[in-house]
Amino acid sequence: GESADYSWGKLVDTSCLEPRGVASVSREPGNLQDAECHFHLELGSTPTPDEPCQNVIVDAPFRIANACPCDIHCLLGYGQSQRLGDEGSDCPEHELLRVLDFAGLSRLCSAQSFEACWPLIVSLQDTSSRGGLWEVPPNGSAEIFPLRLDKNGQFAWCAGKSEAKKRIACKRGTNLLRAVRHGNRVVWQCHKVDALQAAIPALCIQPQQDLAVFDLPLERLLITVALEEQFAERRTSWANPLPISVPPSVPSQAPLRPKWEGEEVELHLAWQPGRRVVVCAKSWFADATGLGVGMSCSDDKKRLPCFGNNISLCGEFHGESPHISLHMPGEKGCSVQVPMVGSSARVSLSPLHTCALMAEHIASATTFGIQCKLLTVVPGLMAYSHLADFEVGFRQQGCEDAIWLSRGESSQLYWSSADGRKRVEVAVRRVGAPESPPAEFSAPVEVVERGIGAFPMAFTVRTPRMRQLACLQVDQCGELFTLTVSDESACHQLVNRHPCLILDACFAGEEEDGVSHAVVPCSERAFLGRAAKSHNPFARDCLRLILADTEDPTCSFCTEVDLERASQQKIARPCAIVSVQIRARVAVVTVSPVIGSMAAQEIVWGSEIEVVVPHLSISLISERPRGEAFRLTLEGLEMTDRVTASGLQTSELLVRRLQLDMQTPSPMVVLASERSPALRLAITREDIAARNISLRRVDLQLARMEVTADDALILEASILGELVTQAMASKDLGSTEVSGRALSLWGAVERAGVPYNLTCGGPPQPSSKYIVHEVLVSPLDLRLFCRLSVSNLPEWLVALVAVLSFSMTIEVDGANVKLSEQHLFGGGQLPFEGSLGALGELMVRHYVKFFPKALMSLANNSNLILGGFFSRHKFFPKDRRVQQVCSNPLPVVGGVVTLMWMSSEETSL
Repeated sequence: GESADYSWGKLVDTSCLEPRGVASVSREPGNLQDAECHFHLELGSTPTPDEPCQNVIVDAPFRIANACPCDIHCLLGYGQSQRLGDEGSDCPEHELLRVLDFAGLSRLCSAQSFEACWPLIVSLQDTSSRGGLWEVPPNGSAEIFPLRLDKNGQFAWCAGKSEAKKRIACKRGTNLLRAVRHGNRVVWQCHKVDALQAAIPALCIQPQQDLAVFDLPLERLLITVALEEQFAERRTSWANPLPISVPPSVPSQAPLRPKWEGEEVELHLAWQPGRRVVVCAKSWFADATGLGVGMSCSDDKKRLPCFGNNISLCGEFHGESPHISLHMPGEKGCSVQVPMVGSSARVSLSPLHTCALMAEHIASATTFGIQCKLLTVVPGLMAYSHLADFEVGFRQQGCEDAIWLSRGESSQLYWSSADGRKRVEVAVRRVGAPESPPAEFSAPVEVVERGIGAFPMAFTVRTPRMRQLACLQVDQCGELFTLTVSDESACHQLVNRHPCLILDACFAGEEEDGVSHAVVPCSERAFLGRAAKSHNPFARDCLRLILADTEDPTCSFCTEVDLERASQQKIARPCAIVSVQIRARVAVVTVSPVIGSMAAQEIVWGSEIEVVVPHLSISLISERPRGEAFRLTLEGLEMTDRVTASGLQTSELLVRRLQLDMQTPSPMVVLASERSPALRLAITREDIAARNISLRRVDLQLARMEVTADDALILEASILGELVTQAMASKDLGSTEVSGRALSLWGAVERAGVPYNLTCGGPPQPSSKYIVHEVLVSPLDLRLFCRLSVSNLPEWLVALVAVLSFSMTIEVDGANVKLSEQHLFGGGQLPFEGSLGALGELMVRHYVKFFPKALMSLANNSNLILGGFFSRHKFFPKDRRVQQVCSNPLPVVGGVVTLMWMSSEETSL
């Protein structure tokens, strides 16, 4: 368009600028005389002798960001309030009503000295959102907005040294409270702000968009939002108005609750430094089953709507073990417990549809720093085909309906019959082959934790070779199972490196079945698999091998080779070595000639290795800014590994002293052992040569530990954790995945409404199978010390903690957290069989149920109840026994971490 000249705004003296900045106004000429454009000027840097220039940053007065996975409609304007009536109270005349705003805007109408006054605290009790604390000075007033009341429409307050809370019932519909003090009298003026006079037309803000607003000043400006339902193309009601501006030193959040068909949609407005407000939803739900599954917060609630991109916004989940209800069209709702982030829960939507509910973090870098999580319901079983020139069929045992996949294709698998056994049969057929005669399906495979592994199979097909080898790989990731059929390169192998022998091999018990039979001449290799029709995944693979001399027909030898473990066997006549190696969960059998010293009698050795390290320090380096973030110090480290001639392995780890220090921003001891030894771990493995890792016993002994936490630790750990997860990313999925553990906002959008097998990037990496017979964990004894802001708590706990403790800081001094000794899998119980990830999830679920009772001692050693006035915390606080960090932080010179004992010359080198 054509350029336009703008009139100059008011003059600003840059020498008077402060970091908080000032606002300036510029007007447009011509037909836009009434239009204004507002700017925010802020001091960027102060002059120095080296750089006498002064930087001034020009920006918008405020920004609106969308951290939701759907479009939001925003309306900006000024509130229209209705006065509903007044309530009155008496309070000491010279006491201070102190206001700390976390839920809304606090405006002190008159300022007086607060230092010598006891507080009169107005505290909001809304366990479903973040309440706040406000200060009202003597003979002053404050506007408390938004006001969140308890279920009885009341708020509580107390004054001075009195610990007793007084409750005031507000007029029905009150969401703004004005506290006015005159002498010893407080008048509570109840207002209702339910309408917004729009200052500009409604704005539509897309996901992850950060919109700068120049049109309006900040003073008394309010914001409300609405969402548009994806399929009905109708909007929700406008949400409760909230102020754009809050005190810059108090980052805060408050709920926005537009309504859809009478039900509230839980959103939040977050005020952030830099004059930015973020509209967000804390929890999202996506269906990735291909079944059209919806979600409701309980069985008696309506199904949540989608407001764009096939994602529902489900708010926060309250309680110790929250449940949601999943609905498949035509079926009753199914209740399932919400899993912890990073884990999953199995759910049966119908007798035919077994699925998994996963909980994942959304990368905070894509949601403007807001912590959000995604709940995704995915198929419980998925199939993949990596077999070239052939189609792979999957069906339920005893059923005719099958799903056929070509190379590179995948599908979710659901059961065809509720009465049939929940097992899977597999078949292969050449691409384009006629359907008659039908393909031969394998023996049924039970898809359970103990059934993971690689299973080579030989199928009878109509080809010149009359057979086709394929490897069925069963893997598990949480409650999600995958079946992957790969080509013969993933099967067992028989390699003949002996120049004088020809090998004849078949599986034990299948001597009469030619499909699993193989003949291997010299310098060749063959791929092996059990006959598919008689395959048993829980049977031990044993190969019947005949070694025949090509020059002497009377010289041959028959032996059985165990494919479940690595081994080496010497054959006297014909003279040969038969070795077995385990690679990618299958066996590679190699027959080689005996050379030189190999002809001597084989001696089986045991071994014992002992490593003693007096002192070991491990540092974690952070990049924002670059420097040592944490240091783990281990003293008296002893590691012992003993292996007997039979393959029994006993490993022990002993740590006499353990300490974890946070080095930046200020040194602090985070974790320290109080007694020696701090840790003792003993693991007994039955056979180190076996394909599966069988642990006879795991014994973990822990000494008493002291744990300390504060806000700086939480921030530093979250920053470092995000960097670690990014470094652990196993795949590059563009914008869909930020790390191996956290999805981006757009990654969640791309997943929703699409079968999970099309967006997950393929089956999980093959994992080893663990068989754990017994786990013994000693009693856990922790002493907790912390100083944490309530802003680190879940939203629904903030107001409750603030009311009970009369503080916005949680103080814990030496609370004892104890868990009794735990004995898992032993005592006549079946051993655990499955992946290491499944074992970890099982252990977490086992321990989580004990923590609520273990945390009861917090009440006696903290300020959680009445500020700790009637507990040991007030009169006999405990002291930390370990307060000194092990050493100073490592210096960083020119971005390079430098050991303190290195000289400057060595550093430069």
